[in-house]
This record gives sequence, structure tokens and C-alpha cells, in this order.
Amino acid sequence: MWFEIVDFLKLFGSRLSQGSLNTKVLPQAWTARSNLRGWWQLSNTGWAKINMDRSISRVNSRAALGGAIIGLYGGWLVGFGTVTGLTDIFQVEAKVMIEGLKLAWARGFQQVEVESDNALLVDILQNGLE
Repeated sequence: MWFEIVDFLKLFGSRLSQGSLNTKVLPQAWTARSNLRGWWQLSNTGWAKINMDRSISRVNSRAALGGAIIGLYGGWLVGFGTVTGLTDIFQVEAKVMIEGLKLAWARGFQQVEVESDNALLVDILQNGLE
């Protein structure tokens, strides 16, 4: 599983640098400053937005991942969910982001915005693994 995440991050970074993808990955802390109500907001870019979350059980070493792709006006376009044996928080958050992006691209969304509160994951996606 870890190799799938690393391979995806490398592929994502190379496509992003080539300009073949229009994806914004925003640190949630940056956008939260303008969010006075304290919950998820619509994209202000006019792009589809992936809203995702995860829950990790320490009891049975499993994690539930899920999310939704939201349109310009806040309408639900498509959702996804799965359960995995991963329990490392970075791997779980990377996995849910991968699943959301794969679904968005498979459904033909060319411009997608993603928020994450995982600073390391955001940094890797914006700057690569080097």
C-alpha cells in the first residue's frame, strides 16, 4: 500500500509540474482563517471540490475513509467510501486523498480543489518528494 501512495504522489507531482492537471491542494489552515463559521466552505475558484474525512479505530486497526465531490454551487456530485487496514495517519490521509482524486479524474472533472489539514501531505503534493 505504501508503494502505491509513493507512486501516486510521484505521478501526481510530475503531471502537476507538466501542467496536464488542474488541481489545487490547499492547506486547510490557510482557508480556515477566512472561515468564521468553522466548517467546510464552497470552493471560491469555480472548481469542483473534494471534501474528505477519515476515522481510525485503534481497537481493530482499521480506518474508514470517505468523501464527496461538491460542485460549484454546493451540490453533491458523487461520493466515495472504503475501509482499509491502514492505521498510520499520513498513509490514511494520503489514501483518502488518492481515492478522491482518482474518482474526480475518472468522472471527468478537470479542475479540482482539495483541502487537507496534513501539512506534510500538502507539502509533498505541492513540492514533490525530493
